[in-house]
Amino acid sequence: MSTDSTRILVVDDEEDILSIARLLLEKAGFVVDCVGGGDEAVKHIEQHGYDLVITDMLMPEMDGVELINSVRRMNPEQRILAMSGGGHAPRESYLQIASMYGVNGCWPNRSIVSSCSRPSPTVA
Repeated sequence: MSTDSTRILVVDDEEDILSIARLLLEKAGFVVDCVGGGDEAVKHIEQHGYDLVITDMLMPEMDGVELINSVRRMNPEQRILAMSGGGHAPRESYLQIASMYGVNGCWPNRSIVSSCSRPSPTVA
């Protein structure tokens, strides 16, 4: 995945998480959109299309599992990365559920680096 025009959608109900994700991903050279929930994410995906969707698993209204299912119905080949800080159960439980729904990766996990390529260093 080349970062030059790689479009990533980040979905999380926590504004701080969205801000940090945007900062880190844009600094790495990706084009990033952020939304605060699953319903808004579905609309963005229908309108824009993304190379990668990164979604929180625990959100009000439409949770990560529902979003993953909706995205898979729209595009079974869509690359999805699930993330969770946990909740009532250990975060690993939520990420295991995401894996059962066919996500391409989970975060936190050291293999996240393989989900997105790094930009080539620029030469001055």
